[in-house]
Amino acid sequence: MPRIVLLPFSEEDAVAVLEDRRSPLWADGYPTGGDVEMAARIAGGTKQIVSEGFPWSVWTVALADSGLIVGGVGFHSEPDGAATVEVGYGIAQEFRGQGIATAALLALLHMAQENGAARAVAGTDPDNIPSQRVLQKAGFSRTEDQDAELRWAMDLTTKAGT
Repeated sequence: MPRIVLLPFSEEDAVAVLEDRRSPLWADGYPTGGDVEMAARIAGGTKQIVSEGFPWSVWTVALADSGLIVGGVGFHSEPDGAATVEVGYGIAQEFRGQGIATAALLALLHMAQENGAARAVAGTDPDNIPSQRVLQKAGFSRTEDQDAELRWAMDLTTKAGT
């Protein structure tokens, strides 16, 4: 499994993404569409950033050896009343297929579990087989489909998320 580090996605990161002010630490292909969407929500004030005691936001995925940011992973929102949290991820094209998304997702799931989430859910496009494989490797099972999306779930009370 590749060594990665999750770093909080800050308000400054959001502005840089939206203004396309590329950092030398950004891999080609970063930010992904999901990163741009989350940056817009943070900059617009509809998404809280990570802070002490509040992990339920967006994280960048960096390679541990170089610090190169290759993607993002995060929570769509904080857990609901049933302690369920929805997760998402995106990795720059040139870094896909190396286990980075799986490693990032497992780290995020561990964080969710450590902070009281009991269940994680996710959605994929029906034709996004690589993303479905990431979810399967992380321990998710396919549940019901909603509209044109495949839905996945994982019980965090019985799975370690690591």
